[in-house]
Amino acid sequence: MKKYFSAFFIVAILASVLFISCKKSSKSDYVEGVAETGDWLIVRLQAEPDTFNPATTQSTDGDEIGDMLVYESLIGLDNTTLLDVPSIADTLPDISADHLQYTYHLNKNAKFSDGVGVTGNDFICFIKTVKNPLIINAAPKRSYLQNIQKVELVNNDPYTIRFTLNEPYFLASQICGSTLALPKHVWDPNSLTDKYSWDELASNDKMMKNPSAKEYADWYSDPAKSRDPKFLIGSGKYIFDSWETAQRITFHRNPNYWNANGKNGQAYVDKIIYKIITDENAALTALKGGEIDFMPNVPKYLYFNAFDSVKNKDIAHLPYDYPNMSYIGWNLHNPLFQDVHVRLALAKLVNTDEIIHTLLKGMARPITGGTFFHRPEYDTTIQPITFDPDGAAKLLEDAGWKAGSDGILMKNGQKFQFSILTVSGSEISDKIMLIPVEAMRKAGISVELQHLEWSVFLQNVRSHKFDAVFSGWGTQAVEGDEYQTWHSSQTVGGSNSIFYNNPEVDSLIVADRGEFDFAKRVENHKRIQRLIFNDQPYAFLYSVKLAGAWNNRIHNVKFYPPRPCYDLTEWFVPKAAQKYGKNESASK
Repeated sequence: MKKYFSAFFIVAILASVLFISCKKSSKSDYVEGVAETGDWLIVRLQAEPDTFNPATTQSTDGDEIGDMLVYESLIGLDNTTLLDVPSIADTLPDISADHLQYTYHLNKNAKFSDGVGVTGNDFICFIKTVKNPLIINAAPKRSYLQNIQKVELVNNDPYTIRFTLNEPYFLASQICGSTLALPKHVWDPNSLTDKYSWDELASNDKMMKNPSAKEYADWYSDPAKSRDPKFLIGSGKYIFDSWETAQRITFHRNPNYWNANGKNGQAYVDKIIYKIITDENAALTALKGGEIDFMPNVPKYLYFNAFDSVKNKDIAHLPYDYPNMSYIGWNLHNPLFQDVHVRLALAKLVNTDEIIHTLLKGMARPITGGTFFHRPEYDTTIQPITFDPDGAAKLLEDAGWKAGSDGILMKNGQKFQFSILTVSGSEISDKIMLIPVEAMRKAGISVELQHLEWSVFLQNVRSHKFDAVFSGWGTQAVEGDEYQTWHSSQTVGGSNSIFYNNPEVDSLIVADRGEFDFAKRVENHKRIQRLIFNDQPYAFLYSVKLAGAWNNRIHNVKFYPPRPCYDLTEWFVPKAAQKYGKNESASK
């Protein structure tokens, strides 16, 4: 579902789509371009996802891996054209003239990996699961489905499903089409979702009083199910096998994939194993030593000196575009950050150019908002804030902050001191943050870095337990909606973790959601971007390129605009170059 959530549409980037095909193997009579099955693909994973549960995962990796390998939606996205294409639905939806009803006809051959056929009831189960307010971790996805009034079978036909909206929404076709097939027979064996109505789902009070809603939420939210292969099944090309905490996550090719004969339906490698390696140097050593086959993101400070053309001749590598943004977010409930002049001063103490050129080796560009810079509605007239310690000092002085006896700025007896929340174990994140931290300390601000393990970091951000946070968003290559990130209603359950609240921004975001004229949406979005930039709730930093590296025995490696910007199901290894067999140890 994330391909449309907080997502972005790229036009210019299509011209720079990267295509890389490894050289012909000298070990066999392999014919270039002919895909072969077999072997394993071992991929480095930097941090452990929370789960692959499609309704409740809140990590980018959890969404991307699950969507690529296991789960399928009504409508898919063509990675090259960025156009919607049928997936489990036979065709694109029939849309009513008032934009309130979207009808999909399902492919009757679609089956889950356990052999049970996919029907409209599985999509209804998914929607009722996400919209259940008692399933706490589904809240981020729930905000995107608020316009869906009901979903029902048409004339009780299990292969025809209709979405009815409570108001027109410009992304309705994509949001409805992104609904995943959640196997009802697995997740709702007692049909508890049938025992709460669409009318009840529209009211938290009614849901709280429905015992079936509570029973289902408790059943669905059971942590034991979040990593259990018996529950995390889909209709996709791969089947989830096992999860060894902090070690590896394993998938095997679905031998009975229902759409294997369809366009791009064939998968090739027998196993895909995600090996969790938190340390960057250790991951690079593992790649060079053949312990892993693909490292999606080699850090910039390692990349340019990482590979020797002679010693590492088996390694291919290339930078690729990955829609993203990085920022420092200020908790606007903290009195320190409630003055916009103070937030502007802090932004002037972040030397983004130094970060880009010294630490990111020029493989990034400064940004002025959360919109991907290739989008047509990205406002290029807004200039990034430049490093200006003198200007920052003047703003802080005008805001009433004066140096105390120890040199720390003070106002009304309060010292200007706070912490920046970061993810532990990331050497580059620490180096990046030390640049603004040192500048702030020189300006008389006491700043400390607070390091937390990823899952704890996420929990603290969701519960607003931070002064400031260094983080980022993985965006996408299709048009998206700013509602979840910036609307003031999304401070609870959404992604507005910093308590941003601007009534004009709220109004424009809501207006945008009902606007079907793309040109008008472009202008609205530019206004939203400028208003947010002027408020400086984030210190907007940069958008980076990623640098991928892989063993060149892997063929058909391609990079695309939509994240994760590659599709492992397309990759293959010629027979003569295959190194893993059925009896190989998964520890390799």
